[in-house]
Amino acid sequence: MRRRKYRTKPGQTMLVCSDTHWASPNCPEGGVDPQAESCMLQAMEIVKPDIFCHIGDAGEWNPASLWKFSRRKRPPVDGYILNSVDPKRCDLYEDIIAVNEGLDKIDARLTAADEYRKAAGKAVVASRRIMIEGNHEVWVDNLLLENPAFNSATNPWGKPGWSPDRLMQLKKRKWDYIPHGEVFYVGRLGMYHGGHYSTTYHAARHLAEYSSSIMYAHTHDQQSAKKATLGEPIGGWSIGCLCDMDKPFMKGKPTRWSHAFAIVHFREGGRFNVEIVEIFDGRCWVYGQEIVG
Repeated sequence: MRRRKYRTKPGQTMLVCSDTHWASPNCPEGGVDPQAESCMLQAMEIVKPDIFCHIGDAGEWNPASLWKFSRRKRPPVDGYILNSVDPKRCDLYEDIIAVNEGLDKIDARLTAADEYRKAAGKAVVASRRIMIEGNHEVWVDNLLLENPAFNSATNPWGKPGWSPDRLMQLKKRKWDYIPHGEVFYVGRLGMYHGGHYSTTYHAARHLAEYSSSIMYAHTHDQQSAKKATLGEPIGGWSIGCLCDMDKPFMKGKPTRWSHAFAIVHFREGGRFNVEIVEIFDGRCWVYGQEIVG
């Protein structure tokens, strides 16, 4: 199978985050953790990444949840969860606004990084912006499969279509959108949302099955593994999350979830070095600087 691949140049840097779960303020499952989000945004100002990748689950999208109506009858989609007559009067609207406000913060920092590179006379100025579809975005896709009229119905932005990429205005923002489950490459680093393997040692399992360096999320925890090959060692990284980790659906179950994001430095031939930045008690360190969220 041919894989999509983005070429990199030596000296380029990519910042990667995942599972922000931006949501309505009234969402029972919480949303983004404000301190963790602040740490990541401040890190962007320090790193000034050439490439930014959100590995998915940008939004909580709770009204479209696969599990929300598992024990009770779901209301009609049109007029409740989505609305083809008045797009701003639907359960999903506040999540749409929250996700776009989160993306606005990221875009502002990427634009500032572009201006910094332009002023410095760099050859490549515009940052590459990538959004990978997560399983929470798939919940919205599933609603469209059940209600195909919403593929062309007017959304809250006055444009046709309610697919996640259109609700997030990714085309307008000039973000690339990678479908759920697709593994694509930035240099020699494979990336996807995660979920193919969620065993106890999922990083090692990914390496065993993919035989390629891979970065993913979905599990909300940090994990890494290495594997020897006849060429050079390959690695697997699960990069944690930025969401509120106090989830009611866990019912108090202990987890190994952690707040974190990744910084990737590219070298010749697409080779790279990965740095996982852990956020603990709303604090982290980037390039020798302490960040307080």
